[in-house]
Amino acid sequence: MRPRITSEIENVNISPASRSVECSHDGHKISFRLNGPQKLSVEINGGRFRNLHLFANPMEAGAPQPDGAGVHLVQPGIHRSPDLLALLKRTEDQGTGLPQTLYFSPGTHYIEETVFAVPSGTVIYLAGGAAFIGSLSANGWRMLKFGAGVWCIWRIFTGFPLFAG
Repeated sequence: MRPRITSEIENVNISPASRSVECSHDGHKISFRLNGPQKLSVEINGGRFRNLHLFANPMEAGAPQPDGAGVHLVQPGIHRSPDLLALLKRTEDQGTGLPQTLYFSPGTHYIEETVFAVPSGTVIYLAGGAAFIGSLSANGWRMLKFGAGVWCIWRIFTGFPLFAG
């Protein structure tokens, strides 16, 4: 990893020290290597309260392919539930017998309605770099795959009618 810093770097402290992460710095650049998933704090020039929090997760395995069978790629934007359900119907009509997947690509995804009612058996996947903003209704949900994306969910509703009466 090579973060670029706007001010001249005089010293760098990477915590926790027990991780023994060695680094070098030159002018405005820091270089270091990680040997696996770690959570670190990178302090530059003694900036204990203006540090970089680094959460290096393991490499993702088993992610669906955006062009795979039964997978529909959803580009960033504002999404309406009927449009997302139509995408699922379209891939369902291909008759693959595989679970239907909504693959949210990197970028910001907003759900326009109050709640997106996810059909049972649907896989919702957020790729790394994707942010999902909205609420989900998951009655009878049997399949879910969280990717490396960010969920900004207002609420997940499960197992009861949302707007009865």
